[in-house]
Amino acid sequence: MSNDFTQAQAPPWRYGFLNLMRRVDVQLCTVPAGNTWQPRMEKFRLGQTPALTFAPREIASVGWQEGRLHISLYSLVLWGPNGPLPLHYTELARNRTESRR
Repeated sequence: MSNDFTQAQAPPWRYGFLNLMRRVDVQLCTVPAGNTWQPRMEKFRLGQTPALTFAPREIASVGWQEGRLHISLYSLVLWGPNGPLPLHYTELARNRTESRR
């Protein structure tokens, strides 16, 4: 099953965010997303990769972390040149993310 979701990595134009979320809903979720009693019971996590460039695609990465599918996005979020926040916030978040590695 993990190969099904990691295929969303490439090519960039083949999978979009909404198509990926439909697949996650069908293959992973027994309870509709957002309807579990606690966040730790959700089968997937959404996050954002802060970048100072324009988003080449919606999905930044897809992978498994702590038994959950982790989907990191470039678009539909707050950071970056496409987002509503000032660019210096994006730069600050990116620097903090990079320094943790």
